[in-house]
Amino acid sequence: MDGMTIQMVIIGIIYLITFIFLSFVEKILLPLGNIEHTLSTILWGFHFVIGAISGMAFRFIYNKLKEKNIARENYLNNFLLQRIAGIVFDFMVIASISAVVLSKIKDEFWGIFIITFTAGVLTYFFIMPLTKRIFKRYEIENRVAFYGMLTCTISTGIALLREVDPILETGAAKNLVCGISIAIGLPLIIILNLPAFSISTGRNIFNFFGLILMLIYGLLFFIIGKTFLKKLNNN
Repeated sequence: MDGMTIQMVIIGIIYLITFIFLSFVEKILLPLGNIEHTLSTILWGFHFVIGAISGMAFRFIYNKLKEKNIARENYLNNFLLQRIAGIVFDFMVIASISAVVLSKIKDEFWGIFIITFTAGVLTYFFIMPLTKRIFKRYEIENRVAFYGMLTCTISTGIALLREVDPILETGAAKNLVCGISIAIGLPLIIILNLPAFSISTGRNIFNFFGLILMLIYGLLFFIIGKTFLKKLNNN
């Protein structure tokens, strides 16, 4: 079996694991009724995070097996995986642009353009001093990645990152996936969907829970941020 086929099989296995896991969780949540539907939608929307975790777990286990000389063949080919990732991201960018139907937004085009352009400029000037202060190494890579993520999605951030870090060796991609998606994004998405639970279940208590959790969440990250910056300044 040639190297490219092996990489495609491994990628397929990771996607299969992700699909099985999400389907299993969805079935477990079935007794929750409307809440199950909302939670399932959130999880399926974050399927790429589950896939990334599965991929990292697969790599970790494989490396351990290699260290113990249990797995003797070098099945993972970083060069081929990078080429596959490049093709996939290029396709994603082309597909997302092609999906925009200008005839549908022609009446609101200039309004959308002004808002997005202004937001893009302001976002950049917000990120630039932040990344300069936080990242002592690979500041440009992290700045580009975070800009793409904040102005669109994590996938866009990684697509932009590949222009300055083609083989994703600086760690900026891991910051997006592990830091933003898992540590920050997933809990935040769940909290922000509590008002949806309120609408679907008719229980206003979920709005109260959402408000309280959002305040706690914001306070927690404020404390963590202040502590981190204090240690950073001391060093």
